[in-house]
Amino acid sequence: MTYTAAKAKAREIDRLLRADDPRFAGEVHMIHEEGTEFKLKYSFAEDLDEQYVAIYTEHHGFFVYDKEDLTVLHRITKEAPK
Repeated sequence: MTYTAAKAKAREIDRLLRADDPRFAGEVHMIHEEGTEFKLKYSFAEDLDEQYVAIYTEHHGFFVYDKEDLTVLHRITKEAPK
């Protein structure tokens, strides 16, 4: 899959997400290969294929990364509040 195809796939998934999706109770912490750290609350990450991962956020859209560009991808799953 190319980056363009991965981004299109992530966009289609994002288009169907609702703010009350229980997966948004989690958070994602990632460190990019050059050292940038990014921690997103109310988000979740899903593999798009063996090369790309998408991070979906409740209010800030989505991001697509090549897994080789990330030194850390920590997915924290939490139960949605009742």
